[in-house]
Amino acid sequence: MRTALRAYLWSQTCGILERMPIKKVNTEVLALLRCPICQSELHEDALALVCENNHSFDRSKLGYVTLLSGDAIQNTADNLDMVFCRQRFHTRNYYKPFAQKLADEVAAVVPSTGAIVADIGAGTGYYSAVLTRAIPGIEIVDFDLSKRALQRAVQLSSVITAIVADTWAGLPVKDEAFDALINVFAPRNAEDFARIVKPGGYVFVSTPTPKHLLEIREAAHLIRIGRQDSDKKADLREKMIPYFDLVKTETIEFPLAFDERSVYDLVMMGPNAYHTDGDELLHVIGELQRPIEATFSVDLHTYRKQI
Repeated sequence: MRTALRAYLWSQTCGILERMPIKKVNTEVLALLRCPICQSELHEDALALVCENNHSFDRSKLGYVTLLSGDAIQNTADNLDMVFCRQRFHTRNYYKPFAQKLADEVAAVVPSTGAIVADIGAGTGYYSAVLTRAIPGIEIVDFDLSKRALQRAVQLSSVITAIVADTWAGLPVKDEAFDALINVFAPRNAEDFARIVKPGGYVFVSTPTPKHLLEIREAAHLIRIGRQDSDKKADLREKMIPYFDLVKTETIEFPLAFDERSVYDLVMMGPNAYHTDGDELLHVIGELQRPIEATFSVDLHTYRKQI
């Protein structure tokens, strides 16, 4: 019943958006895109992006563009329920101190005007939106495999362009397209990151430390929020170091106090949703001591592309 209601509300929202004019792709961003099938340049017609070999990609009235090859697999993308949970969680701004810190770090290294930044695995666009407020004149391209998530991201700012794309297949953009790139709790393709970032450009990657949300994970064994491997930092460095120099790693920590709904959303907005029973989760959360306290603990890694 809960899923059916969400689907109905979503359909009503989409019905309103479908009557809106199709959003055109920003000229500067369009010049950076390329066909995911033949890698040739794309141009825009009334309804689609088209390359010289007549590969065509629809521009949705909901604001995103799908640039996937025909054999792309989307079964790992965030579904409707996950998107609702993610948007609800971020609306409460629990992670705002981290988002602001990330925005400040990006603002310190990109041009004050005309910067173009990629957000890889952008989801519903929470971190991109914070960047738009911190850096006037910025253009941001959000990449994600979930069109459901990107439909929400483009509603946050007119300077966010949303592209449905597969990180592992190589992103559909030209070489050395971006001044900087952010990657927050999302898949990382270091080789492709190196291809699309300008020489001397910056990549900001966040990874959870073993302390991240530990109190909740220990209190309720059912709740598993991402991998907390102690070797995560070393694994990231091994993948990045052939292409980037590590500038610094800074640990951002602060206390959190959740309500029951937020803990549910936190678990169900990510891959845990695929193997967690929602009713059982609510029962487990109900047994937790109040207030439901936890520690945000994330490493923010700053890399600079080798020149």
